[in-house]
Amino acid sequence: ENSALFVAGPPGSGKTATVMKCVEGLRAERGRGKLRDFNFVEVNAMGLKSPYDAYSMLLYGMTGVSLPPPSAAAALEKHFSKREGRESVTILLLDEMDYLVTKKQTVLYNLFDWPTRSKVNRLCILGIANTINLPERLLPRVQSRMGMVR
Repeated sequence: ENSALFVAGPPGSGKTATVMKCVEGLRAERGRGKLRDFNFVEVNAMGLKSPYDAYSMLLYGMTGVSLPPPSAAAALEKHFSKREGRESVTILLLDEMDYLVTKKQTVLYNLFDWPTRSKVNRLCILGIANTINLPERLLPRVQSRMGMVR
């Protein structure tokens, strides 16, 4: 089961606006009781000092707890590795995802690996980038976690 959606296109083409309109629709469905509750966390990677700050932003958006990136990554790892407990869903919007690409691509790998870890704590990722061929430029280990089907 794929938990990721990748949207690419030139700057100014309405990628983020379109995704936000879809999320607005999901919130409306939730309000009518047609969808279960979910967290929505938006991370614009262009505004991060370091790609690792995405961990802190995701944790803060989910829990309201502010931790430095290494501690946030450990807390997220623990959260998404749980096998039992109350089921929850987090939708993560990774806007300007191109800015998270590093040599080892650790952040992208972890973010796209966590949805594969647990049936209890679900993570769905909406990735937006200006680089149309971004998936092909990623390391094979990251590509395998994205579950890309074109």
